[in-house]
Amino acid sequence: MLHILLSTYNGERYLSEQIDSILAQTYTEWRLYIRDDGSRDGTKAILKTYAEAHPERIFLDESEPKGLGAMRSFEYLLAHHGEADYF
Repeated sequence: MLHILLSTYNGERYLSEQIDSILAQTYTEWRLYIRDDGSRDGTKAILKTYAEAHPERIFLDESEPKGLGAMRSFEYLLAHHGEADYF
């Protein structure tokens, strides 16, 4: 199983395009784990829409803390969603 880790912050401009690209892949043995780092634009609404539409593939981590920064946000995702063959 492949886990795709996505950390977001105020990324509404390209977020739908990015997630649509992941969903369109021909390889199907994957799960997408997303953590938002405190966005103030429409990012969270976009993420919730995708997570609700694809609950078997897209998992939205809405836990605290926020404002970790990119590196620590990915570390958080790895620590909490790290049971995979590949990332």
